Amino acid sequence: MIVEKYRPKSLDDLIGQEEVVNFVREWARKWEEGYPQKPLLLYGRPGCGKTSLAHALARDMNWEILEMNASDMRNKSSIEAILPSASTQSTLTGQKRLIVIDEVDGLAGQEDRGGINALLDVIEETKQPMILIANQVFIQKLKSLLPEVEKIEMKPVNARILKSYLKKIAEKEGLNISDEKIGEIVERANGDVRSALIDLTSVVVYRDREKDVYRAVAQVFKAQDYQTARSAFWDVDIDPDMQMLWIEENIPNEYTSLSDIKDAFEYLSRADVFNGRISRRQSWGLLRYALELATAGVASAKKQNANRFVKYRFPSYLQRMSYTVSSRAIINSACRKIGERMHLSSKEVQMQIRFILPFVLKNPEYYKLSDTEIKSLLSELGKK
Repeated sequence: MIVEKYRPKSLDDLIGQEEVVNFVREWARKWEEGYPQKPLLLYGRPGCGKTSLAHALARDMNWEILEMNASDMRNKSSIEAILPSASTQSTLTGQKRLIVIDEVDGLAGQEDRGGINALLDVIEETKQPMILIANQVFIQKLKSLLPEVEKIEMKPVNARILKSYLKKIAEKEGLNISDEKIGEIVERANGDVRSALIDLTSVVVYRDREKDVYRAVAQVFKAQDYQTARSAFWDVDIDPDMQMLWIEENIPNEYTSLSDIKDAFEYLSRADVFNGRISRRQSWGLLRYALELATAGVASAKKQNANRFVKYRFPSYLQRMSYTVSSRAIINSACRKIGERMHLSSKEVQMQIRFILPFVLKNPEYYKLSDTEIKSLLSELGKK
């Protein structure tokens, strides 16, 4: 996928965030020179590069990275089980360890008061650099945290900069796309780089999709290393939900050991947990973890390499258009896409589908709906 392929590898790759990048570099330099700094709190709208910046910084500084999500730290005990030792102990190589905590604003619920206090204790004692990430920070429930961190706003990327960036990517990828079309993508993205790259991916029409999908599936299952498996779908024009369906369908075909099959489905199950969080919270920064579990995770499940020929199968549930659990998955996927465009939750879309669908069908391409998703929505409408 273009989104993953062009994820910043270095701070130099981030666009439209020069002031933030310069500040973060100076912050990291002081840590390297032995002058501890306050944790950074990166905040801003989804898609502005917060998580990418943290990973790029770790690579540039050659720091180990420990990344956690606030949804995995629901209380004081879960934080105390990991963070205190990670934040005070050195790495084996003597390098710094960058501790990244995503969705800090998601840690602020009524049930998480102990978690916030535990996090403040970690901040007070840490001997390692920390970066906290949130979409919004000026909320009452985070009030006690704000004085202990350095707040940095990451603003939406300027339209002119984003347009130039997309044009360069289109040229590299050999995409036949007009300047006007790129302008439309930029306008819809409203400064969200990830959204713009997803839209750019949707115009790739010249690829033999089916051939690419079979190749990608084979690459995942035959991969000998993490990066090969992880990058299998990067240049394939197919959405993440469909990627996972292809992998799910073919695990029993590829793996012959019951232990390998069990472990592979365990990785896929973890990926689905992240998908659920993405759907509920619109936390698209989690997509990377879901995809890595579904590809590199599944690939790592095999204990021995099999060179036998495997005929990979198209996801069987797509061949059944009856109202099954699989059909529900298609409808959920379609409603998520519509909700993103209309700024509604997928649940709200499903509740109002009778009124929304006629507008959607006038321009299904805008909502990036597949023929299968359209058929499922029409079938759902017929049942209401």
